[in-house]
Amino acid sequence: MNPTNDHQLIKVVLYTDNETRETFGVRTESVWASLTPEGNYTIENTPFFSLEVCTNDIVEVAPNTDEHISQEINPTYTIARIIQPSGHATVHVHALAPRDRNLELEADPSYAPFAELHKFIDSTEYTFEGNDCTQHYMSAIDIPPHIDPAPLFTKLDAGCQAAHWTYTHNHPTTLSPRVQSLITRCFSPEDALLATELLTQYAQHLAESGWSIGDERVHIAIIKTSFGTIDDLMIAIEVAEQDWRDVLVHAGFAEDVDAHRHWNP
Repeated sequence: MNPTNDHQLIKVVLYTDNETRETFGVRTESVWASLTPEGNYTIENTPFFSLEVCTNDIVEVAPNTDEHISQEINPTYTIARIIQPSGHATVHVHALAPRDRNLELEADPSYAPFAELHKFIDSTEYTFEGNDCTQHYMSAIDIPPHIDPAPLFTKLDAGCQAAHWTYTHNHPTTLSPRVQSLITRCFSPEDALLATELLTQYAQHLAESGWSIGDERVHIAIIKTSFGTIDDLMIAIEVAEQDWRDVLVHAGFAEDVDAHRHWNP
């Protein structure tokens, strides 16, 4: 079902996962979407909390019936399904130090690393939006398709090591920091490099096949069912290549979309 809108622009509500709700106290956010000639909608901006959709994804929408969200000023909608992924990826960067509300943003020490990050982004084809509405400053970065994400992730990893921020992303061919950490913890030093290479190849295979499920939930399921050995890792990847849902079942992650976040080997 698609709405009628004289301005051909609607608000689409996205629901956050449990970890985001616990960390930031944010249950929902909204993005703008514009009408396509076929009657679907194109996501127009980058979400700050949800990794469900990306900029320029084409989606089918349905009226939002959530009684906790006011519909009086502007009716809102939810995503019924993604019609066509855009190939864009989203990165969420969250400052570790809280904002000092007694200071202007530019004078706040917690913002200084972001000012440098934004200057770097301005020199590339990535784009970003900043958010100063929560206790911790954050940026949402859009990575267009066919743009090498490596320089950005190198910059972000350096910021993590300096304790400036944490970040999450849904780039299909780049392993998340959580996955990288689990590889280091679950595999011997001599096997960790090969495990990283095998998982990255798996992610690239899914991306080239047009699948968007190559995210950390499946990656962590593969790691969990590998029991820290390369042989079992290869078996788990083979299972996931046949049907990624099977490896979620084997890992015990099928019933709870947040279960992988709480696995602590």
